Amino acid sequence: EEFLEFFFEDLELPDLVKTQLKSVVDFKTRRAGYTTAGVPSNINVIRSLRGALARRTALKTPHVKELAQREEELDDIIAAHGEDDSTQAVMFCIMDVSGSMNEERKDIAKRFFILLYLFLQRNYESIDVVFIRHHTTAKEVDEEEFFYSRETGGTVVSSALELMHEIIQERYPTSQWNIYAAQASDGDNWEGDSPACSEILINQIMPCLQYYAYVEITAYEHQSLWYEYEKVKAYFPNFAIQDIAGLTSIYPVFRELFSKQNAL
Repeated sequence: EEFLEFFFEDLELPDLVKTQLKSVVDFKTRRAGYTTAGVPSNINVIRSLRGALARRTALKTPHVKELAQREEELDDIIAAHGEDDSTQAVMFCIMDVSGSMNEERKDIAKRFFILLYLFLQRNYESIDVVFIRHHTTAKEVDEEEFFYSRETGGTVVSSALELMHEIIQERYPTSQWNIYAAQASDGDNWEGDSPACSEILINQIMPCLQYYAYVEITAYEHQSLWYEYEKVKAYFPNFAIQDIAGLTSIYPVFRELFSKQNAL
């Protein structure tokens, strides 16, 4: 726990702002119970109001009408937000497993996603993770298949983006979910498909997302996908691109992508 706390220090999911009655409570490590001191941003409004009402009742305040008014205000707050109101989020992990992604590149991609998965598990109490693998076609898979399947083939990156968009429409309404994505590829794509990828991102996916991180795994020249993704970045400041040249670059790139300074 101490090692992971140091490893993921000062990292976060950017712009985690949409709230619903579910799921994500960030930062697992916390004191049991509650404290009566602290910064205003951490105040529990409902508990504080209840405490104030209890104190006033105990003191037998003569202002009965005002007390009744405050009780009505408290009921309105609870009705509007609920007592367990918290953020909910989903992370899409998209990995290229095509033939151009040799074993070394696939190993780098897997290590990047393992790091991301550990970060999510360590820092957030509950978060949906959607795993997508693709070559010429894309498939939603479980954690086991995502990291250990040896299936391979050609490359059509747009298949993964189209599948992601379908899943968002079916299961993750944007008014209720903080939606994130991380994609790893060597950038080598089927001729003519990279422009289709930038079009899908600009017109369909990015308007729905809080943050998108793309890593291109190559020690050489960038491929066509990188240059198309630069166009996406020009439209959306919450779209980040980085390259990973080798194993030693994984952690520095990960920190750059998810450091608190990148919060929007």
